[in-house]
Amino acid sequence: MTKILNLLSIFIFAVAGAYFAGSFSLLLSYRLANMGASIPLREVINAIIALCLFLIYAKANKAFQINWGGFGGFSAGLETIIMILSVAWGALFYSKAISNFTFVKDFSIPTFAIALVLMLLHALAEQILLQCVLQTRAKQFFGDKVAIIIAAIGFAALQAAQGYYQPLYIFNSICLGLLMAVLFERHGFLSVVAAHGVWSFLELVVKPSVVNMHYNYNYLLWQGQDSYGSPILGGLCIIAAIMIFGLKKNNLGENENIL
Repeated sequence: MTKILNLLSIFIFAVAGAYFAGSFSLLLSYRLANMGASIPLREVINAIIALCLFLIYAKANKAFQINWGGFGGFSAGLETIIMILSVAWGALFYSKAISNFTFVKDFSIPTFAIALVLMLLHALAEQILLQCVLQTRAKQFFGDKVAIIIAAIGFAALQAAQGYYQPLYIFNSICLGLLMAVLFERHGFLSVVAAHGVWSFLELVVKPSVVNMHYNYNYLLWQGQDSYGSPILGGLCIIAAIMIFGLKKNNLGENENIL
């Protein structure tokens, strides 16, 4: 019972902390913009707040090990999410859920580079609390399988608090959270940052900036105007998670005892 209560308090800390970091950074960045700031500060502030919360938690608790993953972990997350989105987008185009697209000619490569960094910071801000705190501690209490499920639920809870509370979004959030939890378990934290950050970058920045598309709602695109609103995304994430979890754990020689 004590472990359950401890895990519940950690769950609340991680989800509420990630939500607070995102909401406060959004309000503060708006304030700074109104005062004349001309550079995008929201994700930088978001990441700083989340890192501070992580360090506060780590200082206040017994030292625990985190697999950061390194370049090999980052590559694993990048490759996984690109394959999933390639299949998802291909299915949406094939089913005519997305059609009549034309290429945009005035997009900026430097702007893309800045946007990628910001999306990676956004991913770091959310996942450092969900994976490095919630999943790591849940694993110490109940083992890796339960920890993966808890982390997936935590991600879905955070997404719901941010406005993605429709049934399909909750389903996809759980599936995406499951995938990221498995990536963290097998390839380390940077694999999660890569998967989440590059997914957001490709869906929210690259696709709408490179092409204009007409969306037709059918059985593969139920709500929204990207793969997050399609049930195929959740299925692909589950398949990828099962495949990755079945692989031998890759510690990459970079497990570290923080603090």
